[in-house]
Amino acid sequence: MQDIFNTITDVVIFDRQRFISILIVLVGILIGDWVGFLKVHQMLFELNGLTSPNFQSYIDSFLSLKIDDIQLIQVTPSTGFLSDIIAVQAAVIAIAIPISFDVISRISERYKSSVIINKFNQQWQVKILPILLIVNIAFSVSLKFIVVDDPEFLWQIILLYLVYIWFLMILFVLVSFFKIVKDYSVNTSYLLNQIYKDIDKNLNVEKLLKIKNNKKLEIIQNKLIESFEAIGDILVVEVSDKKTNKTVLTGLQKIQDSIITLFEIKGKNLELFERLLASSDFYDLYQKNPKEASFRLFFNPNEELITLTTAVNQFIRIHETAVNSKNHEISLYSVYGIRDIIREITVNTGNEVFIKKLLNDLADTRVISISNKDSSAYLTSIGWYTNIVFNVENKFNLSYLGIFDENLWKSIKYIIINDEIEIFKYLVSTAIQGICISISSLSNNLSDYRNIYILQLETDNTKILDTIYDLRSESNDIYTQDRLTTWINKFNYLIRINPQKPESIKNENDVQFEIELVEKIIRNATDQFKHNNLKIIMFYTAAYCIFKQQFSYIKCLWNFNQPSDSDAIWTNRNIVPSGLGEIIHFYCQIDRLQLQFKYRWDDHHGSGIYVEKYFLLLLIKEFYKIPQTNYQSTIQNFNLFDNLDSYDLFIISNWTDEYIKVAKEIKQDDNLFRNLDFDLTKVADSIEQGVIPFLQELKVKAEKRIIILTRNQNISSNKVQDFKDGVSEGFSELSYVRKIFEFLHLRKEELDNNKFKQDYGSNFLEDKTIFFENWMNIVSRTAKTFGNSVGRELADFENNTIIQEIANYCETLDKNLLDNILLDNIFDTLSQTIVIEDTLIIASWKIIDDWRALEEYKHKFDPDFRSVNLKSFHGYYLYKQFKIPVLFINSEVIDKNILILNKSRLGTLRQYLYENDDSQKPEMFKIEIKSFSENAELLNNCLDNPPDWLLEKGTRQQQREYLEQRVAITITENFEFRKHPDFQGYIIPVENLVDDLIDNV
Repeated sequence: MQDIFNTITDVVIFDRQRFISILIVLVGILIGDWVGFLKVHQMLFELNGLTSPNFQSYIDSFLSLKIDDIQLIQVTPSTGFLSDIIAVQAAVIAIAIPISFDVISRISERYKSSVIINKFNQQWQVKILPILLIVNIAFSVSLKFIVVDDPEFLWQIILLYLVYIWFLMILFVLVSFFKIVKDYSVNTSYLLNQIYKDIDKNLNVEKLLKIKNNKKLEIIQNKLIESFEAIGDILVVEVSDKKTNKTVLTGLQKIQDSIITLFEIKGKNLELFERLLASSDFYDLYQKNPKEASFRLFFNPNEELITLTTAVNQFIRIHETAVNSKNHEISLYSVYGIRDIIREITVNTGNEVFIKKLLNDLADTRVISISNKDSSAYLTSIGWYTNIVFNVENKFNLSYLGIFDENLWKSIKYIIINDEIEIFKYLVSTAIQGICISISSLSNNLSDYRNIYILQLETDNTKILDTIYDLRSESNDIYTQDRLTTWINKFNYLIRINPQKPESIKNENDVQFEIELVEKIIRNATDQFKHNNLKIIMFYTAAYCIFKQQFSYIKCLWNFNQPSDSDAIWTNRNIVPSGLGEIIHFYCQIDRLQLQFKYRWDDHHGSGIYVEKYFLLLLIKEFYKIPQTNYQSTIQNFNLFDNLDSYDLFIISNWTDEYIKVAKEIKQDDNLFRNLDFDLTKVADSIEQGVIPFLQELKVKAEKRIIILTRNQNISSNKVQDFKDGVSEGFSELSYVRKIFEFLHLRKEELDNNKFKQDYGSNFLEDKTIFFENWMNIVSRTAKTFGNSVGRELADFENNTIIQEIANYCETLDKNLLDNILLDNIFDTLSQTIVIEDTLIIASWKIIDDWRALEEYKHKFDPDFRSVNLKSFHGYYLYKQFKIPVLFINSEVIDKNILILNKSRLGTLRQYLYENDDSQKPEMFKIEIKSFSENAELLNNCLDNPPDWLLEKGTRQQQREYLEQRVAITITENFEFRKHPDFQGYIIPVENLVDDLIDNV
C-alpha cells in the first residue's frame, strides 16, 4: 500500500500537469456517459456480448419517486435551513478573506518575501475554501429558488442532503484553514518544515537521475531557488528578532546539506548537475559556444551559477544580520556552513570554479565581520585556510592549494592594511601551536621504518638503507608539489624493494603497525609540504609588512613562540626560519620558486627589495643575538648544508654581492630597527662585522662547493645523447653542399674500412656541467643547444672543404675575356663546350642581391617558376629558353667567385660511415665524450704529458682540478669528393662581374 501511495505522490509531484489532465478526462467521460452523450458503459457491455441495462431509466424512475412512496426515509429536511447555510457561509467569506489578506500582509511585513507569500497562497486550504463557499452558496440559492416548499421528490431530498454535507465539508476545511493561518502567523518551525519537505522532494537524487525532460529540471531548479530564498528570508527575521538559535542552525544545516547533495549528483551525472546549478541561458550558451561560456563563468560566476549563488547568499545574509544583531553563535555558524561546503568539495578534483566563487563569498563576509569586530573575523579571514588545508583527515586535494594561497594572501594583506593585529596573532598562534603540533616528525617516522626493517628482518641491505637516508635528507626540501610527488614515489619504490617476512613468521600486530606507519609517513610528507608552503607565505607577509611599515606584525612573528621574558623553552614548530644554515637554505628555496609575481604588492610596487630586506633582517637578528667577539668564529665555522645542490649554490654565489649592497643601505634605516626594538649601535656592528663578512665568505664557500660538486658528479648518458642529437640537427640545418649532392643523386655511403686517410672533425675540452642532470648553468646553453652549434660549425667546415676542392678543379676564365661583358656573353662563349640545361650556378649573397634587379633573374618565390626543394636554392637565371638554377653556399670561395658547374659531369660525394656500438645503424659522425674525473687513464696521460695551456693552470693539483671539471670531446667525419673523369666547371672572379652588372642595369 505504501508503494502505491509513493507512486501516486511521485506522479503528483513530478508530473502534476499530466495527472490533472488524466483526471479531467476521466471525469468528463463519466459525466458524458451519464447524460447520454457517450455510451461508454453500453459499448463495454456489447463488446463482452452482454445486453446493456438501461441505467438512465432506473435512475430517472428512482429520482421521480415521491416521498410518500418511500418508507425508508425517516428524516425529511426542510428548505428553511438553506437560508442559515447561506448566511453562515457568507459570514465565513467575510472572515476568511480578510484573514487571508491580513496574514499575507503580516508575512510581507515580517519576512519581506514574495516566495513565502506565494507559498501561503498555494496552500490547498487557502485556494479551495473560497471556491467551496461560493459554489455552495450559489447551489443553495438555486435550490431555494427551485424548491419553494418542503421537498416532495427523492431528488430534492438528495440535493438538500448534498448541500448540508457540502456545508460540513466547508467547516472541516475552515478548521484546517485557521490552522494554516495560525501556523503561518506564529509557527516558524512549521513553515520551515514545509520548505524542507519541498527541498527533499526536489532533491531526491534517484528520481532526478531518471528525469530526461529539461523543462522539468528547470522547474525543479526554480523551486530549489525559491526554497533557499524562503529559508533565508525566515532565518534573517529569526536572527533579527533574536529568537532561538536552534531553528536558525537547523536551517543553515539544511542549506549546507542541500548544496553537498548537489555536488554528489556531479559525480553521478555531470549534465544533470550543470542543469540544476547553472542558469538555463548559460547552459544553452555552453552547448553552442563553450569558450565564451567559460569566459563568462570565469569572470562572473555569481550570475551563471544561479542555484549555488542563491544558496550561499543565504549564509551571507544571515551572517550579516547576526553580526549586526551581535549574535556571535549564528555569525560563526553561518561562516562554518560555507567553510564546510568548501571542505567537502575540495576532496575531489574539477571544482576550481566553485571553490573560487565560495572563497570570494567568504571574502565578502570577512569585510563585515572585521569592521564590526565580530567573533567570526578570524574564521572569515584566516581560519578557513588552516582548517581546510591542514584537515586532520588529510582529504584536502593539493591541486587547489594555489587557489587557497592566493585568497589567503589577499586576506593577510587586508588584515595588515586595516591594522587588525589581533586577527594576525590568531594566525601565528594557529600556525605555531595549532596545526603544526599535529604534524609528527617525518624524519623520526622514517627512522622507525628503518628500525622495523633492520630489527625484524635482521639483515643489512645497503640499497634500502641508503634510500631511507636519502629520503630523510630530502624531507626538509619538499617545497613544491613536484618534489612531494617525487618523494612519495621514491618512498613507494622503497616499499616495493623492501623484502617481506615469510607469511609463516609474520606477526599480525607488526604487519598492521607497519601499514599504519607507511600511511603516516606519506601523510607526514604531505603535511611537511603544506607547512613549508605556509612558511613561505609568512615570509612574504613579513616582507610586505616592511613595505607597509607595519613592524609590529614582524615582532609578533618573531616573538610569539619564544618571547624574551619566557621562563621555558617552547618546542613548537616555528614558522620563521632561524639559524644561519636554515635561513640560507630556506631563502634558496624561495629564490628558486620565483614567487615574487605570485605574492603581489599594492598597485605596481615591486616586492624584490622588501624580500631582500627581510632576508637580511633574519641574518641581522642571528648576529644580533651572539656576542660581537664570536662573529669571526661563527663565520669561519659556518658550513653550508650538505644537501645543497647546484641551484642553491649558484643562487648564493650570484646574489651575495647584491645583498652586501642592500645590507649597507638598510643599515641607515634607523626607523626600521627602532620599531623592531634593536639597539642601533649593536645593529651597525652586526651588519658591518657580522652580516657583510658572512655574505662575503658565503660566496667563497659556495663557489668552492660548486667546484667540488662539478669534480665529483658524473656526466649523464641522456645529456650525451642530447648533445649528439644536437650535432646532427645543427649539421643538417647548414650542410648545403651535401644536400645538393643528395638532390642530384650524387652522394654515396660506404662503411669506413680504414682505407682512407682523411678524417675531418674536431677535438676540444668543454665544461662538463653541460652534461649534468639537474644542474643550474649560468648561461642558457644546454647539451642539445651546444651540440647544435657544434654541428653547424661542422657543416660550415664541410661546405668550405668540398667547395674549395670543386673550385680547385674548375677552369678560371681569362680575365681579358671577362672585361665589360654580361653573364649572357659568358654563356654564349661556353655554350659550345657545355650543355646549358645541365648547368647550375653557385653564387654569393652579394651577387644574388645584384641580380634581383635584372630581368634575366627570377626569384624562387616567383609564381611563374617552380621552386627547387633545396635550402640553398634562390632562383633562376634565364638564358635564352633555359632556366639555370642559382644556389647559395656560405663559403669563402663563393664570396670571391661564381661557380658554373655541369651537374652531369660533376662527380660524387663519398660518405664513409662509422660503426656504433650503441646502435645497429652506422653513423656519419664518430662522437666520443670522455670525462676526466671518470677516466683515470685519460686524466693521468694528460697530467703526465701536459700541453702548454695546461701548464698555465699552475701546479699538478691545480691542473687536476681543472681537468676534473671538463670533458674531452672528439668528433670525427670521413668524406671524399671524387670528381667526374670529364669534370666540367668554371670559376668567375666576382670583381670582374659586379661593376659590369651595375653599369648595364
